[in-house]
Amino acid sequence: MPSQIQIDTNTVKSKGTCASSPCTEATNDEQIVYLMTAGSKANTPIVIEIGGVTNPRSMSSTDDFVVTTLDTDGVSEIDSGYNKRARMTKVGEITSVLLVPTSDVNGMNNDYTFTMYSPIPITNNDQLKFTFPEQIVPPKNSEEMNCQGVTNINNVTCTIVGN
Repeated sequence: MPSQIQIDTNTVKSKGTCASSPCTEATNDEQIVYLMTAGSKANTPIVIEIGGVTNPRSMSSTDDFVVTTLDTDGVSEIDSGYNKRARMTKVGEITSVLLVPTSDVNGMNNDYTFTMYSPIPITNNDQLKFTFPEQIVPPKNSEEMNCQGVTNINNVTCTIVGN
């Protein structure tokens, strides 16, 4: 498995059965190994659905997926290939955002509190980018900006793009 895709050995399972041939499975943090308990003729499709695999957090291509066929000794390679990469095509959607200004008076200098829920884990050194509508004037420089984490953020560094 590519390093960008995570396998939880407690939840990765073939979804029901190996669709074309009976099989059993073993997993570790990097590999899923299926032991075919019945043979398959050459050029016959073998279909295996794998559930419980976590997609990468990024839209970048993963490292290669590699599929290898091993002989009954579990060591001797019969064939190997595929060497294809996966790439996610959709970003996670922030489904719930609450925006609360400290004042509803027009033209006033104001603080806005954003509360949001991300379906994707936020990790150290990730960035949150806020784009303001043209009717709202953001601070002109970092010195004018009062920026602080309120909940579930220990340290926050805020910058204004272009300054």
